[in-house]
Amino acid sequence: MKKKLLFFELIIFTLGFVYSCSADDEPDAYFNRVSISVKSTDWTWVYNKNYANEGYFIATKSVPEITDYIFDYGVVTFYTVFEDGVKSALPYSRTIGYTFDGSTDRGYYTENVSCEFYPGKVSFIIETSDLKETELDLSRVFEIGMVW
Repeated sequence: MKKKLLFFELIIFTLGFVYSCSADDEPDAYFNRVSISVKSTDWTWVYNKNYANEGYFIATKSVPEITDYIFDYGVVTFYTVFEDGVKSALPYSRTIGYTFDGSTDRGYYTENVSCEFYPGKVSFIIETSDLKETELDLSRVFEIGMVW
């Protein structure tokens, strides 16, 4: 009798396991990825109203994939994509070295890249530690990942 009961429990357990892992139980989640290129000419310098010659760069892009539903209930992540394909999540900071014209002296500044988003749009922001407008190439590629 014990063997029959054990055999019956084994069958019930196996059926429960098979049905709990069926293909009908796929999660109701969706994913989308969007790549955005921002050219140097797309950036606008925004002056700090309180301090002369200080500010930040901003570039706003249309992203219709960020719907009201995704904005309210989804998860949106942002990455900067480097030339070698490596991605780094925003906000992102890096220190950059440079030489002064006609000199061997080196200077350094830190660049902070962040973003703000709302349904249908994203604004990318670059702030430098010296808070000054620069003539460096600001071209960037960003990737947006959305899960809802």
